[in-house]
Amino acid sequence: MESRATPSTGRFLVSRTWVPVAALLAAALVAYCLFQGVRYWQLSGRSDELGNRIAELSAPDAATMDSGRLRDRLESEEGRSEALLSSFAGVDPTQLMALTSRAAGGAGVNLSSVASDSPYTEVVDGLRYSVLPLNIVVQGEVERVLDFLSRLHDEAPLGSVGRIALANLDSVPTSQLRFLFYHSPRVVDQEEGGS
Repeated sequence: MESRATPSTGRFLVSRTWVPVAALLAAALVAYCLFQGVRYWQLSGRSDELGNRIAELSAPDAATMDSGRLRDRLESEEGRSEALLSSFAGVDPTQLMALTSRAAGGAGVNLSSVASDSPYTEVVDGLRYSVLPLNIVVQGEVERVLDFLSRLHDEAPLGSVGRIALANLDSVPTSQLRFLFYHSPRVVDQEEGGS
């Protein structure tokens, strides 16, 4: 910043080149503040609108539904509940083998063998389940085997893969699976323990 001292006053005078720069900066600052103010004003109106919409969507379903719709929804949930409870009922190994066969056919894999092992019990999240393991051997491309597992899980949502081994990946892949079907849950008593 250039400054010059005048002999008579001893004061420094600011160079005249900085005056336009300072004026330009002040104008830019005012324009920025006006822009932000207009933007705030626009968004505050939108904020009120969104707040009202959130309150509307957050209202309990019972307050916004009539009794007929509530009754239909309840019946639908009861139907789903009954279907889920029936899947927990005792499991017949022949039924499991049939649904395994359906899943294999739908996925396009060759079902080489299916054998059931001895059932056992397992505690999961405070429930004791009866577990029926099936040893399954399928042949097919890996993508089709994954499709088979997806279909098998759709058929038996209470099942999980306990083990999988892949072989012959350079020719026709063979997959050996141990699929565990969980059924007949019982609450574990405090005296029984959780293991």
